[in-house]
Amino acid sequence: MGNKRRRAQESEEESEEELDEELDEEMEEEDEDGEPGAPGKRPATYNMDAIHEKLEDIGWTSEVDWEETQAITTEAPTQVANVEDDLARELAFYNQALSAAQAAIRRFQGAGVPWLRPLDYYAEMVKSDQHMAKVKEQLMFEQKQIEAAEERRKQREAKQYGKQVQLAKNKERAAEKKKAITDVTKLRKQREKSGFAGELDMDAQLAGMEAERRRPMNVKQLGDRSGGRGGPPTPSKKRQARDSKFGFGGRKSLKKQNDAYSAADMDGYKPGKFKESFGARKGGVQKKSGGGAKGGKGAQRPGKQRRQAMKGGKGGRR
Repeated sequence: MGNKRRRAQESEEESEEELDEELDEEMEEEDEDGEPGAPGKRPATYNMDAIHEKLEDIGWTSEVDWEETQAITTEAPTQVANVEDDLARELAFYNQALSAAQAAIRRFQGAGVPWLRPLDYYAEMVKSDQHMAKVKEQLMFEQKQIEAAEERRKQREAKQYGKQVQLAKNKERAAEKKKAITDVTKLRKQREKSGFAGELDMDAQLAGMEAERRRPMNVKQLGDRSGGRGGPPTPSKKRQARDSKFGFGGRKSLKKQNDAYSAADMDGYKPGKFKESFGARKGGVQKKSGGGAKGGKGAQRPGKQRRQAMKGGKGGRR
């Protein structure tokens, strides 16, 4: 496949070179023939009458005042050291135009001809009034679209804000309703406790309860979370004993761990007691002094059969 593709490309290149050679030969033959319509062989024309006529057409500027042509040439020639320098070239053009404009203003002032545009002068527009009306209509349409979009955005924000305000008002009304129901229930319970004594003034009672609720609390009431009932209840003696023995919450894992002061404290150390409890034992297994609660001092524990017989009681052995 690669060889066939390479051969096809070489054949195409050879055909293009042959076509170029044929075109070059045809162009050389046409040049040698020298036909009148051939390019590069147009006959020269020297018409003196036509040249003078054109000079008369463009020479009218010398016959009229300078204010009609306003053609001016700078006094100093424009010279640029390096024509490839864009900044220097543009600066030279600027200086040339500035000097020409200043010279023209001086000539206008010398001749007494006004050269500034009056303040109330309105020149004719390049575009027609119909076109400018269409442009104005399009601009006004775009401005209306922008204002409509802004108004829709404001309405959305106001709607969201209105929803938030309405939600807050609903919550406030629900809280007020709940508070009113609670006050009425509390007042009814107080009347029941008092045996419905006296006449009931509902408005005065509710106003008093509201004032009591809004009264600032003292430090003790702020620390008391029992609702004014005198603080937390006192625990029982049983609970106090268990708390003193086992604790009542908190970290206990390192409670019996020594520190530098407790490890260096030797007040509770008694060498005699230490030897009695942990000293070397002589003569085999040593028995603890004292006896049990039943056998008395120095009494030994009965054997297994005797204990079983004692458990049997009056009925004898089972």
